[in-house]
Amino acid sequence: MSDCDLVNFVMRGIAAQTASEFAAARLKDADRPIGTKALDIDFYSAADRDRPIEDGSMIYQGRRVQWKGARWCVVLVSWDGQRWKRVRRITGPLNGVGAALTRRGELCKTRGLLRKDDA
Repeated sequence: MSDCDLVNFVMRGIAAQTASEFAAARLKDADRPIGTKALDIDFYSAADRDRPIEDGSMIYQGRRVQWKGARWCVVLVSWDGQRWKRVRRITGPLNGVGAALTRRGELCKTRGLLRKDDA
């Protein structure tokens, strides 16, 4: 088997797996009742969408360069039959994805809601 045949074989396998995952997601979406509420994380503001995900720093040409990452928040989302719509922010700005994920987990437990991934 040549390298080209092997690459084509792998790519066809990946495409078939992706199609299967899309079909499973569509079935799950079809069973979800309209108006289902869940919690998700999102960027705090539109300006945060253009920032790096996390705070960071590096040495560039002998100088230390630092940057502030995006701020995150936990949002309430609602299923409208075709997609999840953002209803409102639940938390204020959180620094880092890890903090947002932790906060979402806490809020899911206290409010009795599911994560968007599980709903």
